[in-house]
Amino acid sequence: DLFLLGACNENFCIAFSSTFPQPEVIVACLTAGTYYVVVDGFEGAAGPYTLDLQCSDCVGQPANDTCGTAQALPCGTVSLQTNTVGAVNNYGLTAAGCTGFESNGPDIVYQVVIPGGGSVNLNFEEQTYDGSAYLITDCSDPEGSCLVGADCFPFPCVNMLSFTNGSALD
Repeated sequence: DLFLLGACNENFCIAFSSTFPQPEVIVACLTAGTYYVVVDGFEGAAGPYTLDLQCSDCVGQPANDTCGTAQALPCGTVSLQTNTVGAVNNYGLTAAGCTGFESNGPDIVYQVVIPGGGSVNLNFEEQTYDGSAYLITDCSDPEGSCLVGADCFPFPCVNMLSFTNGSALD
């Protein structure tokens, strides 16, 4: 596992990656300062490793990083190619949530209006990191309002969501 700490104390964890057997990756946009990278063997595992570090200017935060600035998607066929670089972890689920896995990484938010009796089918393809996708109704309570979610592993893989709005109200 790989950890990024803001102080030499586990209580100051900024980000972590636990994506075995895939390479561990942390992407973070940080303010100037001193940080600590911790390489830790899972459940006491030990052995050789390679650590690559790349420092660069931060990419600006995506416009749709929060529910308040969510990008509206029209019903119909929509195809997007984007990434979560520069985004912040505003919403997250525990392993008890609707994806079955913890989601604590940077997130991007889209808004879709599903009419009563309408449905949505979503395919989210993970290329180089372990992501998840979930459909929620309340941004202040993502886990409690999650209607459906997916988190496939190992990547690359495709998360598939399907939901039908049973409400008679639009």
